[in-house]
Amino acid sequence: MSFLASNSKKKLYEFQETLGAGSFGTVRKAVVKETGEEVAIKIILKSRLKGHLEAVEREIRLLASISHPNIVRLIDWFETRHNFYIVTQLATGGELFERLVKQTCFTEYDACEIIYQLLCVLDYLHKRGIIHRDIKPENVLYLTKATDSPIVLADFGVSKQTNAKGDQKITGLAGSYGYIAPEVYASEGVGDLYGLGKGGYTNACDIWSLGVVAYTLIGGYSPFCAQTPEEFLDEVRSNNFVVFHQKYWKDISEDAKDYIVKSLDIDNRRRPSAEQLLHHPWILKHVAQKNSTKALPQQRNIITNIQGGFNAAEKLRKAVRFVIMKNKLAKLRVLRKQEGEEFDSDSEDFVFHASPTKSNVVMDFSKLSLDELRDKEHKAEEGARKSRRQQKSEHLTLAFQNLVRLAQDSKERIKRYQDEEDRNSN
Repeated sequence: MSFLASNSKKKLYEFQETLGAGSFGTVRKAVVKETGEEVAIKIILKSRLKGHLEAVEREIRLLASISHPNIVRLIDWFETRHNFYIVTQLATGGELFERLVKQTCFTEYDACEIIYQLLCVLDYLHKRGIIHRDIKPENVLYLTKATDSPIVLADFGVSKQTNAKGDQKITGLAGSYGYIAPEVYASEGVGDLYGLGKGGYTNACDIWSLGVVAYTLIGGYSPFCAQTPEEFLDEVRSNNFVVFHQKYWKDISEDAKDYIVKSLDIDNRRRPSAEQLLHHPWILKHVAQKNSTKALPQQRNIITNIQGGFNAAEKLRKAVRFVIMKNKLAKLRVLRKQEGEEFDSDSEDFVFHASPTKSNVVMDFSKLSLDELRDKEHKAEEGARKSRRQQKSEHLTLAFQNLVRLAQDSKERIKRYQDEEDRNSN
């Protein structure tokens, strides 16, 4: 595909507000001019890839090869001299937890329905030799705003294609802290588990991540206390690490607890496959209830579990993000001027665009603790050992991430900062 043809493709879309930001670029909402269809466009800055363009090409090929009602659908892709553009189905219903905290009722049945849909996705992917490697609530989206909306799994940026048997081992640290399976850390020499060492890992890492999601979805908090990978490995060396605290789990079925324990088996060789877990009693009973014409049995409303855990952590994250954003905004203006020669006409794609109504932002900062955020800020500031060019790129990336993320919390405040930035750049 020529860059000329790609520029013509770009003109087919009307780019709108920013939905998310990451290390390699942004995600923008857009409208297909001819049909009015709303889509999401992932814009990846090639200079951020440091020569690894094949990673994006691999993601595109992977998305083009799959089709499932619970996986975000690839619509189109194109590239320009400086950017890749991946056009996908737009999920308008919001992130999993951000939507749930606004609900008034959520039961074990509802939680099982979400896990069931995600299990079906993993069964589909794993049978095609695909390991997602980043299963987490931020990558689980509701397709629409309807109360009975299905969920879709998004972001295949770190996915890997292996053999269909599911026994091919891969290496490389990928995923989000708190959801990464222990054998993934072990494969990178962080620690040794059951003699696995650096032998690699299989698609069982996705089962672990989904087990963490299931625990968090029902209990409202993480099953782990560790703050570092090393502490995490120490914490989970025994299968007795999974604790179901009476206050939050007293009304939850033993089948649900058994499902979680089996998913979080420290030995990935014992961990059930997605196909096996689809035949777990917790899932089978759920499917039977779902297909039955009988009224569902009364279940405890556990929405307060989720709201309590999510809101407490979010309050702290808001305060920290605002401090970081203020510190970085000034650097953003300077660095954008200094690196101006690196941006072509596509640079507009990376300017912050706040939604006039609502912004659904998806990025990894939502899972960071206060210490992790401070550590990230500290590491961003120390660049003595790095080249001036690399240091500028890191500051620019962090500034964009924090600026976009804060839009979700205070659109009016961000708008004032954006206006100030625009005035200073003129």
